[in-house]
Amino acid sequence: MSDHDVTSVRVDIWLWAVRAFKTRALVAAACKNSQVFVNGRECKPSRQVRVGDHIVFTKGVLTQTFVVKALLEKRVGAKLVSEFREDATPEEMYRKAHDYDQNRRMQVAEREKGTGRPSKKERRDLDEFIQEVGGEELDFDDFLKAIRKQQGQKGR
Repeated sequence: MSDHDVTSVRVDIWLWAVRAFKTRALVAAACKNSQVFVNGRECKPSRQVRVGDHIVFTKGVLTQTFVVKALLEKRVGAKLVSEFREDATPEEMYRKAHDYDQNRRMQVAEREKGTGRPSKKERRDLDEFIQEVGGEELDFDDFLKAIRKQQGQKGR
């Protein structure tokens, strides 16, 4: 069976082939978690898609919309993907996902590049500090306030 004879393809194969997901197993899991819709309806991994179908799927905080331009059953190179799908995702969705990612990165404590993992002494100091400011039940915002307060005291 050649690609020209095909009138429909499984949604899990098509999404994997156009590089929307890294593996078919990830597509199947997304389908089972109600994160993949074909023409507005939830679908199973075995759902057949045809040219012109709209596929909406969620990965993390990003919800993407693809229109099937052509069918394929084998994974293609990244340069060829645009021949098989049209990205109908609103630009606003990409901006929201980018903003979310930027905010998440800012909340993560960062170390100087090249310093690697904390040493045993640094880890003991960190554990001691956490106990001083309220223990494990302390939420992240309060933890940051305590760190800033301690840094202010050291600068005096």
